[in-house]
Amino acid sequence: MELASRFLDIYTLMLVAVWVAAVWAWVLRRAAPGAEQLLFIGLALLLMVFSAARYQTGYDWPAYEEFYVQGDNLSGKYEFEPGFRWLVELFRYWRLDFTTFQFVLSAAQVLFTALFIRKFFQGLALLALAVYYTVPDLYLINAFSLMRQGLALSLFLCGAAYFFERKPWLTCLFFASAMLFHISSAFAIGVFLVIRCVGVSPMVAVPVVGALAASYLANINILGGLIQLAATWPPLQKYAIYQGLDTPSASILYKLLFVTLFLTLFYLACYRRRMQLREGEYTQAQAFNFALACAAVSISLVFWAYPTFLSRFQAFFIFFLLGYTWPVFDFSKSLNRGVLWCVIFGVCTALYAKFVLTHISMVYFPYQSLFQRDIELRSTGSERVDELHKELQRLWRGADE
Repeated sequence: MELASRFLDIYTLMLVAVWVAAVWAWVLRRAAPGAEQLLFIGLALLLMVFSAARYQTGYDWPAYEEFYVQGDNLSGKYEFEPGFRWLVELFRYWRLDFTTFQFVLSAAQVLFTALFIRKFFQGLALLALAVYYTVPDLYLINAFSLMRQGLALSLFLCGAAYFFERKPWLTCLFFASAMLFHISSAFAIGVFLVIRCVGVSPMVAVPVVGALAASYLANINILGGLIQLAATWPPLQKYAIYQGLDTPSASILYKLLFVTLFLTLFYLACYRRRMQLREGEYTQAQAFNFALACAAVSISLVFWAYPTFLSRFQAFFIFFLLGYTWPVFDFSKSLNRGVLWCVIFGVCTALYAKFVLTHISMVYFPYQSLFQRDIELRSTGSERVDELHKELQRLWRGADE
């Protein structure tokens, strides 16, 4: 009952708002062509304020607050990237408190992500924004907890958008900035550039994706040894903990649904490629988009044994997969549009419900805002983080046993 009551929190109200706005924009797209752009701007601002104005909500804020307040006295405790450290020093120099620092970084993260969505999805931007909010690994976890990685992700996506627009200086600026805030962006940028140089052939992609799907269903951990080796490198040693303690879902039903979802998306990507070839529209740019879509599917299947790594690396490429597969459907037909929207809404809300009903998501419920009266005195953020740590220790002990 306690978990079910979370659906009555403001998060669900936000979910209804973004999806109603997305549907409304489709209904008014001919009668009021400018409505879609205004709705997108309004919802993007709403998502910015919603994450930026949170107070002690999420799970990494105690560490960031401690570093912000006592950074000079915590030698060696936190190994944060230089870009994050420089920003902390700048805000401290201006004598701004941690709440202001968190507000600005969270707003910037959502702003850059929304900018990418607008550029990359264009007419489908509102639908993509609704998906962005509804899938917890994209918005809630990054915007509320992963301050460094969330900002790095948004900078990477903006860099990719400018790459598609053939603006190399802006691409380099955003990619370099992303690497200054989180090391995971180096992986994303490396994959992005390798794919751009090498490309992906369907003759290779099909058997590789099939083998990865089979290995996932057979519980074969392909990356185990590689991650163990990578964790010996000093900058990555702090991630070694996930190798032994990260526990993927063992439910065969979940695994079948997961594989079915990504194999379906992969099929749609291959189908669109075939359509483009037949119509003479398969350009070098489209070949790159197809390769990025294949990368998103492969990452989703290869990192299955490490849910923490999976959610973080997958977020860098999942938008490319969605952006390439959605145009397969003829949006001029109401039936196609309605079916697609229902499927996307069903999948996204299922992921949202799974997150809400997970006990360890306690740090997000209830939502706390800076605008609430006496929130400094009434906040339960610290207690929820402590409870989360106890729950994780219990789960990890079970994993060790």
